[in-house]
Amino acid sequence: MKAKNVLLVGTYCALNKGDQLMQTVMIEQLSKLPLPPKIKLASPFIDIDKNFYKDISIVKSRRRNLPFSLFNILLLILLPERLVIKYCAHISELKAYYEADIIIDLSGDMLTEDYGIIVGISHSIPLILAKVLKKKYLITAQSIGKFRFLKPLYINLLNSAELVLCREDITLNYLKDLKIKNLKRVDDLGFLLKPSKSTFSVSNSPYFCFSPSGLLLKKFCANLSTQEQIKSMASLLDKISEDYNILPVLVPHVMTPAGKLDDDKVCLLIANEMKSTPVILDKKLLPDEIKKIISHSKLMIALRMHAAIAALSESVPVIAVAYSHKMHGVMASCNQKEFIIDYDDNSNEQIFYKVKHIMENHDLIVDKLTTSLVKVNARAKKSIALIEEKLNA
Repeated sequence: MKAKNVLLVGTYCALNKGDQLMQTVMIEQLSKLPLPPKIKLASPFIDIDKNFYKDISIVKSRRRNLPFSLFNILLLILLPERLVIKYCAHISELKAYYEADIIIDLSGDMLTEDYGIIVGISHSIPLILAKVLKKKYLITAQSIGKFRFLKPLYINLLNSAELVLCREDITLNYLKDLKIKNLKRVDDLGFLLKPSKSTFSVSNSPYFCFSPSGLLLKKFCANLSTQEQIKSMASLLDKISEDYNILPVLVPHVMTPAGKLDDDKVCLLIANEMKSTPVILDKKLLPDEIKKIISHSKLMIALRMHAAIAALSESVPVIAVAYSHKMHGVMASCNQKEFIIDYDDNSNEQIFYKVKHIMENHDLIVDKLTTSLVKVNARAKKSIALIEEKLNA
C-alpha cells in the first residue's frame, strides 16, 4: 500500500506556541501510524517555520495575500482540467494541494469573524482551494464561529469537508444549528503533547504561572488603557505572590513576525511594574519545554488557551480569563467551568477570589481535574483515529 500525501494548512507560524504545538503533535501522531503519510506544510512564514519542522517539506502559503489567492481560485474554476494540472505544476503551493490525498486544516479558532472579516476570508482560502481542486479535506480539533457576513460561505465549505472535528460543545452545538454535516466531538491536540524530558527547572520554590495576552490588551479591552491593565495585573500578581509566598512565572505564548502584540513584551511591561521579581520564560522555549515548567506549578492564570491546556492536561488548576467561546468550551470539557472569568474591569478581583479557592481546595480540584482528563485524553486521541480512517479509506 502506497503512503498517502497529507498537506497541513491553516496555521500562522511557529512563533505562536499554540500553532507550533498543533503542528508538532499532528506530525508526531501521523508519523506513528502503521503506514506514515508523506507530510507537507503550507506556511505563510516559511523562513520561520523551516527552523521548527525540519523533517517535513514546507511550501509558501499565500492565503494572506487575498488578491493573489482569489485570482488563483478564479483561474482554477475557469480553466479546463488539463490546464489546471499545468498551472498547478508551476506554483509550489498549488502543486502541494493538487498532489495531496488529504488536506488537514489546523486553524485552531480562526474559522470565525471574531478577528475581522478579512481574517475570516484568509482562513477560508485553503478550504476553497481544496474544494475547487476536488480534494478531501478535514477540519481538525477546532473552535469555529460565529459567522455573520461569511455564514453562507462557511456553511458551504464546512458541509463539503470530510470531517469537522469540534474541540468543545459550544462549537458542536453552534454548527449543529447551522445544519453542518460530518461533525465529531473531540478535544484539542494540545492534550496529547508530552512534556519535555529536560531537567531544567525555573525554581526549587513553589511557583504559579501567568500567561498574558497582547491581543487581549490591544483589541478586546479598548475601554481600559493598556497602562492601567498592566499596573492592575502587576498588582494582582504581587498580591498572590505575597499572600501565598509563591513565585510568579510569566509565560509568553504568542509572538508574531512583525513583533506586534507579542506576549513577551507584555510580560516585560508587567514585570517592570511589579514589586516582586518574577521569572519570565524565554520566548524561544518549545511548547513541550513550556509544558514541563507549567506542569510543576501550583496553578495557572491563563489568558492564552493553549497555555491553559498545557496546565489542564497535567492536572494543574487553571483560572481561565476568556475573550471568546473557545476558552469556555475547553474549561467545560475538563469540568472546570467554575474557574472561567470573562475579562472586564472587575476581573482581577474575581481572579484573586478564585486563587484563594484553589489554594484552599488544591488537592480536591487536582483530583477532579485528573478524573476528567480520562475522557478528555480519549477524545483528543479520537482526532488521530478519525484521520487515520480517512487516510485508509
